[in-house]
Amino acid sequence: MAWSLMRWSRLGTLSPSLGSSKRASRASVLGNGCVMTGRPNTRDVSPRDDGWAVTKPGADRASAVLPTQAAAVERAKEILANDGGGELRVRGRNGQVREQNTVPPGNDPKRSKG
Repeated sequence: MAWSLMRWSRLGTLSPSLGSSKRASRASVLGNGCVMTGRPNTRDVSPRDDGWAVTKPGADRASAVLPTQAAAVERAKEILANDGGGELRVRGRNGQVREQNTVPPGNDPKRSKG
């Protein structure tokens, strides 16, 4: 049987991994044990019937539901900052992204401020 993937071991060295799966092909385990998926850390703020929800794309439930959009944006910024930074997307009542910001220490792909 051939070795199909390489993965990071707990000690930070590459070791072969048997089999393949979508998750294994997109994720790498760093030397400190953290999993790096290759996707940015993102949170969405979107309207719901009972307020404004802070969600992670692909999650089954909201991280927080707050009565106002401003409160939901602040909570999303706190969550992202505690999780190492990332992208915050604010959606309008029509569901379209109307604002997108990078929360430090996230990596902003644009060199311009704002």
